[in-house]
Amino acid sequence: MADSFFTDGMTVDDILHLDLQTINSLNKRDLSRALRTVSLAANKRVKRLKKNRKDIAEDALNWLSDQGYSRKKFGSKNKSLNEMRKEFFTAKQFMGMKTSKVRGAIQVRQGRESRIMGETREQAVSRGRHDFVVRYQQEHAGRAPSMKAIKAEIKRLEEQYKVMSSEAWSIYRKMLEAQGWPNSPYKNYYNSENIIEMIGERVAAGEDSESILSHAIKAFNDSYEQEQEELNNIEDDDGLDMDW
Repeated sequence: MADSFFTDGMTVDDILHLDLQTINSLNKRDLSRALRTVSLAANKRVKRLKKNRKDIAEDALNWLSDQGYSRKKFGSKNKSLNEMRKEFFTAKQFMGMKTSKVRGAIQVRQGRESRIMGETREQAVSRGRHDFVVRYQQEHAGRAPSMKAIKAEIKRLEEQYKVMSSEAWSIYRKMLEAQGWPNSPYKNYYNSENIIEMIGERVAAGEDSESILSHAIKAFNDSYEQEQEELNNIEDDDGLDMDW
C-alpha cells in the first residue's frame, strides 16, 4: 500500500494556509500533490475571470500577466522542488486577492465606478433604461418600446458609461502625473475624493477633458496649499511660549 500524501484530507483552503516552514519541509512528492490541488483551483479561477472580463476589475489577471502567467497555467509538471515552491507561493498570492474571484472583482470594479462617476455601471444603465422607456412612451402615445429597442439602448448606455468612466480616470491619472504623485486609483491625496467626484460630474456633463484637467490641477494645488498652511499653523502653535 502506497504511503499517503501529506495533504490527504485537506481542502484547497487548508493547503493554502500552510505556513512557509511547512511548505519548505515537504518533499517533492508531497509538494507536487499540494501544488496540483492548488493549481486546479487557481486555473479554474483564471478561466472564470477571463470569461467575465468585461464585467470585472482585472487586477488579479494583470498581476498574473506581470508574473509571466498571461498564457501558461499553474502546475507542477517538469518542475524542480524550488520551482514548485515558487509556483505554490505565486498561486497562493493570486488566490488571496479579492479580484481573483469574479464576485470580488465585480465589487472592486463597482467601487471604483461609484468613486469616479457617483454610480455603478449597473445603476447608470438601470436609470438610463427607465428614462428611455418613459421618453419613448411620451413620444409614441403610451406605447412601450420593443425589447430589441431596449436591448440596443442598454448596449449604448453601457458603452457610453465605460467611455466616460475611462476618460474620467485618465484625467485623474494625468492630474497626479502633473503633480509628480504616484499614478494610483487606490491612494487618497489632498482632497482627492472631492476632486474625483468633480472630474466625474464634469465628464458626465460633456465638458472638454483639457478644461476638466485644468480645474482638477487647480483644486489639487489649492487643497495642498491649504493643508500645508494648516500644518504650519499647528507647528507655530506648538512652538508658542505659554505663560502659565
